[in-house]
Amino acid sequence: MTATFGRRATRPSPAPDVPSAPIRQAVSQPAGGTSDHWLSIGPDKQGRDQGITVFALWWTGALSLLWLIATFMPLFGNDTELMPRHFGLMALAMLAALALGVNSAVVLWTQTRIELFYRLIFVVLFSLFATTDTFKVSTHLINAYGLSHDFPAAQIETSTFYWPIDRAYTKDVKTGRNSSIEYFVRLTPAWDTDWEIAKSDFDYMKANNKPENASRYGDRIESHGWFCAKVTLQKAGNAVKVVGVTDGRGLAEGSLMLCPDGAGTPALELK
Repeated sequence: MTATFGRRATRPSPAPDVPSAPIRQAVSQPAGGTSDHWLSIGPDKQGRDQGITVFALWWTGALSLLWLIATFMPLFGNDTELMPRHFGLMALAMLAALALGVNSAVVLWTQTRIELFYRLIFVVLFSLFATTDTFKVSTHLINAYGLSHDFPAAQIETSTFYWPIDRAYTKDVKTGRNSSIEYFVRLTPAWDTDWEIAKSDFDYMKANNKPENASRYGDRIESHGWFCAKVTLQKAGNAVKVVGVTDGRGLAEGSLMLCPDGAGTPALELK
């Protein structure tokens, strides 16, 4: 027997384990936000992701708070300044309102991903709220500034003013499923805001109006200076304010009457 000499055969050793690179899962992120700040609201009809960023939710919450302030702020006022008009401050208020409205449109458009129709409605509505509510709050702040700045106590003169009324009308106000009727008068010359009146005063105008003032609209009473609103005015230099009447607090019940002689012509020149 012959022996065969040679290199002993060996099996190849297994390759050492090499840690594999971590697998990252792709996450679709909407424009304008990251996945950490994005809240999904489910897919649309085409199966695409829909959602809104946390920042947009905070923004809409701030606009909702602004709406509450604009709604209830008039209830805390007492008087309304008629002169001076503070046109410079009013112009700044308008610019601020427009700027916030445009910013709201940009933020809500870039921070939401929903169906186009609902997206447009959402952006337009909240942008309008931002503009109108900012202007409302600004005008009330300007009125408060004027009342505190333009009427030194030592210079105030008080007088009674019979303000001629152009017409009265009703407004159907709906809050949810409930609705109510409110009554207003428009003064002459027309002022910034029509003032609310009591239903009894509206009925008084309807019962005591002149035949030639008859209106074909059942919810409107033409006056053309036949009726007046009795108000208290205070004057300090060139500044004039009406006492006890604001946007949120209308004329006191019983303030309306037939205009006396000389009504609407005090030495106050409300122009």
